[in-house]
Amino acid sequence: MPRFLDRITGQGRSPKAAAGPTKDAGSSRTIQPAEYGLPLRAELRTDWPVDHPALDAAVLAVKAGDWQPVGALMWETGRDWERRYLYTSILGSLAAEDDRWLQAWRQAHPEDGAAAAIEASSLVQLAWKIRTGDVSSKVGREQWEGFFRVLRQAPERCREAAALSPEDPTPWVVLLGAAKGLQWENDEFRTLWAEVLARDPHHVLAHISAQSYWLPRWHGSTDLVLEFTEQTIAAAADGSLLSLLRLDLLNRELRPENAELRAAFWRGEQVRWAIDEALIDLAAADPAHLRVNTMRAWLAIFLVRNERWAEAVEQFRAIGRMVAFEPWTYSKDGTSLFTQQRASAVLGWEAAGRPAVPPLPQHRPAPAGSYFDLSTPNPDADPVTGK
Repeated sequence: MPRFLDRITGQGRSPKAAAGPTKDAGSSRTIQPAEYGLPLRAELRTDWPVDHPALDAAVLAVKAGDWQPVGALMWETGRDWERRYLYTSILGSLAAEDDRWLQAWRQAHPEDGAAAAIEASSLVQLAWKIRTGDVSSKVGREQWEGFFRVLRQAPERCREAAALSPEDPTPWVVLLGAAKGLQWENDEFRTLWAEVLARDPHHVLAHISAQSYWLPRWHGSTDLVLEFTEQTIAAAADGSLLSLLRLDLLNRELRPENAELRAAFWRGEQVRWAIDEALIDLAAADPAHLRVNTMRAWLAIFLVRNERWAEAVEQFRAIGRMVAFEPWTYSKDGTSLFTQQRASAVLGWEAAGRPAVPPLPQHRPAPAGSYFDLSTPNPDADPVTGK
């Protein structure tokens, strides 16, 4: 699995080149970010999705072979399960490259559930790194063998970590990634999912991982992934940020392949409705929620596609310099995608005469016949109009 830094920065891009003005996608026009209260490209934080000195110190320490700052970092997170899982993933990616610091920690404190969860995460990430992100037809036999050999070790490590920290959902969330790769049956996955929900029913990254399992190209179908997404959002109060699952699904699975159809799709009624619902969700969220910037990023890119310029600029201003999260990390060069979309938002806003941000929308039912109107399923509906 590619590291955050590789996924967000792209390859062969020098710091000097990155410091210039931002180009609008498909245009020679540029913006000067500082004139709009936006950070320069060189100021963007592209390694981790949080700005926390203790995390930075822990990462530097493990690279020098010292695990103790990591132990202190994990202790500090307490019951902030979303943050705990994020740190476990970051440290697991480092352990997948060199785990000597982790093994020293495990030997010193074999009862530490945080260390056990990081070890489990490192196995899952190492397995996916061996497999690579290629489509299955391009994965070689040796890659498949290595993938399964490593991944089969993960469930036992996850269950060990869960036994050491019974209230912590992190080991179960880590296991979601292993279950998808190990091709668990739907009912077995549902049992696993119940363990996650029992500990944190609104864990955003856990829901993103589970949603991926239910995609047609993995172990579900369009109907199943839509059902999972809509039932999740319906069961959560505004402020959970789980409506970002709908935006993720529109982007990854439901958008038309045809370019002309796709342009109309982004401006269609069901996308406008999904944006409005996400804006309401975001407005009710705790500003300190770890996934606020993820929601803002999804909204920013969707608002640009929908030509809602003032609202898009508002989201980019709120995001600031932190860009190492979805949807930017889905791109091979997430920094360029971010700056291109940001420039498009500003240039569109300027061309429209710098309109004010409109009032917050109100809840309304999903458009009839759309993907998200599960009360009247219409599998033959046009993906743009929903009719």
